[in-house]
Amino acid sequence: MPLFSVIIPTYNRELFLKETLQSVFRQTFPDFEVIVVDDGSTDNTWTYLQNLKHKIIFLRQKNKGPGAARNLGALHASGKYLAFLDSDDLWFPYTLEKLYPLLNLPEKISLVHLPVEHFDRNEMFHEFESNYPTIYEKYKCFIDAVPKIIQIGSGHLVVCRNTFIYHGGFVENINCAEDHDLVLRLSLETGFIRIKSPPFVACRIHEQKQTRSSKNLANGILFIIDREKKGLYPGGKLHQKQRRHIITTHARAASLMCLRNLDLIPSLHIYFKTFFWQARHLRYRYLFGYVLYFLLCFLRLISIHIKKLFLKFFVKNDS
Repeated sequence: MPLFSVIIPTYNRELFLKETLQSVFRQTFPDFEVIVVDDGSTDNTWTYLQNLKHKIIFLRQKNKGPGAARNLGALHASGKYLAFLDSDDLWFPYTLEKLYPLLNLPEKISLVHLPVEHFDRNEMFHEFESNYPTIYEKYKCFIDAVPKIIQIGSGHLVVCRNTFIYHGGFVENINCAEDHDLVLRLSLETGFIRIKSPPFVACRIHEQKQTRSSKNLANGILFIIDREKKGLYPGGKLHQKQRRHIITTHARAASLMCLRNLDLIPSLHIYFKTFFWQARHLRYRYLFGYVLYFLLCFLRLISIHIKKLFLKFFVKNDS
């Protein structure tokens, strides 16, 4: 049984996936398996994966989103730890080698957050030296690290497989914020490590990067808000303040993103559903600033519709 199961969901990223896999194959720590889940790609991804049958485990499903793909990979994994990696990002050669001693501590470790280095597709991938010391913080559980750390992206997450399976993995009925939901459900699991440096994941910035739909993100955040209001996250009243600090931080970012994209209705839903939570965290600048920003975006939306009506009117008259 390998120590790590590296799980890579992918959708129409054949070229980037090749570099991602090469970064995994270059690992100086050998005790791992690689599982790639093709989430219904329409390019040559599946053909490429079949040519790697002696190196990886490859699975295929209809397009259901990255959360479902990661869950499928986890079900076929045999490693003690699941290491998730996005199919357009890279690992440094030392990533697993530096992870190993942290997971070999006497105490139980359930969750690890990996540090990220961003790089542009037109610039050199900066290779950090493997002899850089690993600087990290260890907590009893994730909730104890709040507010120092709020967000753990799914592509920067290492989790104990038994813990992941026990909690049901990623929810599959939302396409965004499923990683935030998972971390909240794992927030009281014993043993959380936040690695600060050196970077373990190189996150590629490029024009084909899958950006979050503001409506999908809003749906994900509203799903989390609803679960919190129903008391479905662990910790009860004792850890309510930390949980809502996390949720309101995500909600604030999502509501503003919706405004920027002129998705006013989902933005308002997030704003009003978390209004009193935001107030209890003294985020008055956001609460008042949101109103002004909303009015500006509303006027912008009205002007766009007026321009469309004028254009339609003149085109109709010209014809």
